[in-house]
Amino acid sequence: MSTKLAKHNILTEMLSEAEHYQDLTSIEACLENKDDFSQVPAQPLFFALKNSTMDQIIEVLPKLNKEQRQFLVDASVWDKDQLDISHFENLLDVYAKINTLEIQEEFVKNDEFLLYLKSRCNIHTFEIEDQNYPDHDNFFLTDDNLFLIEFDENFNYSEQLQYLLKIYYSFYGVEQAYRNLYTLILDSFVNIEETAYVDKTDRLRDYGLLSYHEALSWLAPFKNNSQLDHFIKNKNTRIPKIENFIANQTLHYSVLRYFENNQHPLYDLVPASHLNDSNHIDYIKFDFIKTINAGLS
Repeated sequence: MSTKLAKHNILTEMLSEAEHYQDLTSIEACLENKDDFSQVPAQPLFFALKNSTMDQIIEVLPKLNKEQRQFLVDASVWDKDQLDISHFENLLDVYAKINTLEIQEEFVKNDEFLLYLKSRCNIHTFEIEDQNYPDHDNFFLTDDNLFLIEFDENFNYSEQLQYLLKIYYSFYGVEQAYRNLYTLILDSFVNIEETAYVDKTDRLRDYGLLSYHEALSWLAPFKNNSQLDHFIKNKNTRIPKIENFIANQTLHYSVLRYFENNQHPLYDLVPASHLNDSNHIDYIKFDFIKTINAGLS
């Protein structure tokens, strides 16, 4: 086989796959089981749901697996290293209306749920005997009547928040929920936000999504030629094992279509010696995904 024929066109394969994932209609059309979205790559799924109605999102969420739903939260509710309040409230509304308790429990277990509560409301300990209520109606009590949640008059999600806090209490139990909320009062918002940000960054890294600073390092890993020379001389030629769910990831068609008529040989070809090495091909594909995402960060 000549070198010219011994090529593996990764981009063409990714483009072909991504064409089937442009929106919910095209995704459903390519699924044998319309109630199982578990094999749909996370990023195309995210963009498809981003452009869907609330009713469509509520209908689709139970068809996803736990990891996909976590990805949607991680990718939706952060603006760089800060919680995006408006986007979180969109999900708050969705999860309050979905009729699946297990999925609602997944949502309230997220660090972002308590982070949002602390950012939008004043949380006060409360004693029934004293009944020291605010001089307005913008508050509610938790299920144990031990916390008073106060919010401003322009807050439009009090019912959803109160309902999901009931789910929170039901999942953790009264004693643990009380400890968690009391700790929330004492903890610094900055520390809670930083911890949640680090955790979500670690999760998204498995999907080829990098933080801003990671993206800078990924796109410019060497400060000078001597560092590059050192890397080349000491490079490890072993290819790490790519897990199946990572190998299953791809980019949305709107990103890939740029390469349709401008394919770059660096990522387009796999050496002939590795044509039958699926792990090597998956590794190059995932590196490509990370590189494109880094450029968009």
